[in-house]
Amino acid sequence: MCGIAGIISSHPKESDLRKMLEKQAHRGPDHTGVFIDKGFVALGHNRLAIIDLSSEANQPFTDTFERYHLSFNGEIYNFKELREELKDSYHFITTSDTEVLLAAYIKWGKKCLDRFYGMFAFAIWDTKEKILFAARDRFGVKPFYYTQENKSLYFSSEIKALGSVLYRDKPNKKVWANYFTYGSYGMPDKTFFEEVNQLPGGHLLELAKGKLKVEKWYDFEGRVAKIKTDHSFEEAKEIYLKLLKDSISLRFRADVSLSFNISGGVDSSLLLALVNQFEDKKRINAYIFYTGDERYDELPWVEKMIATTNNPLNRVIFISKDVDKSAKFIGKLQDEPFGGIPTLAYSKIFEQAQKDGIKVLLDGQ
Repeated sequence: MCGIAGIISSHPKESDLRKMLEKQAHRGPDHTGVFIDKGFVALGHNRLAIIDLSSEANQPFTDTFERYHLSFNGEIYNFKELREELKDSYHFITTSDTEVLLAAYIKWGKKCLDRFYGMFAFAIWDTKEKILFAARDRFGVKPFYYTQENKSLYFSSEIKALGSVLYRDKPNKKVWANYFTYGSYGMPDKTFFEEVNQLPGGHLLELAKGKLKVEKWYDFEGRVAKIKTDHSFEEAKEIYLKLLKDSISLRFRADVSLSFNISGGVDSSLLLALVNQFEDKKRINAYIFYTGDERYDELPWVEKMIATTNNPLNRVIFISKDVDKSAKFIGKLQDEPFGGIPTLAYSKIFEQAQKDGIKVLLDGQ
């Protein structure tokens, strides 16, 4: 993951932007960058390098004419195909998906979003028109928080980054009530803090001449409702299998070491089987957590599956005495309540994977 941050104001302070970036520095240890358009915007980025590890791909990233400046968190999985489409209209200087994203926006405007296969939250500043364009992926995998104060807009990847320069800890009582009653707040544009909003998944944001506009660019329900098929069940299975294989192939594009998480469920079983169909991905590392309690653990099922593929299996222990310390740590990182014990256990997996030099973990859900 990376971190994005920005201040759009008639007096954006670089010192405030750097405070925001420092608060979310754990998101991107490889590089911290800042762009200032004096009197208009301060744009920042924390980088975790996954594709094109060179310094040329650092962010905020600027096009060759220095008009557009991009801060991007995520991955565009089909960037190679898009790059091929764009190579006659844009002169690329890196092999990064970051530059492909920016080139796609320059050519297609907001319609570029429909062409991206990936997870993303990004912001682009147009120095000529003085317009901010931002967007979040279809299902809101990558975070985008924002708040307004005195005609200024602040945005970031984490709530604590906003709180480092603005007072933003007033609880949103309706969201808290829904959480305690139903276990989920179910409000894609709200957070647990009254003055902090989030850009919902599948939405874009534009700020021009002081006017903020948020609109939906991806309608999952509408698209599914329009699908009509005359395929037989067997044909549908073949199509679905191809989609899954393509999906995994695209998600394993990286210039760093990668692995995957596994449990005893159908999602992980399918992931394990399909990953090992790729010759260059056979026997890559798998990670699982276990507690030592046979009433809870899925480890025995996983070991049976792994026995057929011979993937190296990294077993990470998570026991009851770890819960209190881990819950405080994760609560501080996430800024808001989280789903439960599995979130804590996964954090142990991520910690171990980082120690093992792994930057990317694929997970089946």
